[in-house]
Amino acid sequence: MFGNDVAVSGCWFHFAQALVKRMRKMGLSDACQNDSLTKTVFRCLLSLLLLPVGDIMPAFDEVISLLDDQSPSKTLMQQLFRYVSRQWLNKSTVGP
Repeated sequence: MFGNDVAVSGCWFHFAQALVKRMRKMGLSDACQNDSLTKTVFRCLLSLLLLPVGDIMPAFDEVISLLDDQSPSKTLMQQLFRYVSRQWLNKSTVGP
């Protein structure tokens, strides 16, 4: 994972800050505090950019699959997934 060939671009802090801000703006704060699955999925999203670049998209797909169809916050979480994909993962500095 570490070595001379590591190139750091972007900032995990700003990614996490933006994700928390978006989560609050969407009204997911209560769901993240009261629903353990939503909380787990959100924490997984926060840690995506700590992975090696080649592992980010497969891990993102795995995080999406964690969301239960019966989850009361499913629709909002899907919107959050779209935001993460559009705003962060499909950028040339992070994505493939």
